[in-house]
Amino acid sequence: MKIFKTVCLALVAVVFTCSCNSNEKKERQYIDLGLSVNWADVNEEGTSIEEIGDYYLYSDLSSMGEKVIPSVKEAEELIQNTTHEWTTINGIEGYKFTAFNGNSIFLPATGRITFLSDLLRYFTFNLLGSASDTNEGYYLLRRDDKYEDHILWFNKDTISILNEDDFSSWNHFAARRVEGGFNRLFGE
Repeated sequence: MKIFKTVCLALVAVVFTCSCNSNEKKERQYIDLGLSVNWADVNEEGTSIEEIGDYYLYSDLSSMGEKVIPSVKEAEELIQNTTHEWTTINGIEGYKFTAFNGNSIFLPATGRITFLSDLLRYFTFNLLGSASDTNEGYYLLRRDDKYEDHILWFNKDTISILNEDDFSSWNHFAARRVEGGFNRLFGE
């Protein structure tokens, strides 16, 4: 009986250790795509390149530091100066953007969350395990000079920059950080 208890305690310790280690946050890396900014390799709160991460409202950007989110111009630069291919990584669909220097990033199809309350968001996303439109990607972009909100949007056939007016202000979208560039140096 003593051996059985020891074995059970050892198994519990192994399971606990494995579950704790699997939730460790991956250190974000920034990928040089030969563009004006370097793009993060994972989504905000993501732990792997294919993980969706968390969802944000535009009002959440102030707590995150809005300047770390790509601008419309930076997203256009990504689209225009890389090749992009719809692909699947570990069962998750999305676009792989590959630069002329050979470096690449993967933007998973994130869907969007369209709920009015955090309770409904928690129930629908965490308990049912899905966001709407998961065959599409929605990424927050920094406000432009006119203070308009934009989204980098894509599906299997199209990549586009949309004005946030096309969506409800209660939508939650994924976010991907960038670093470097002229605007970051001067805090603009």
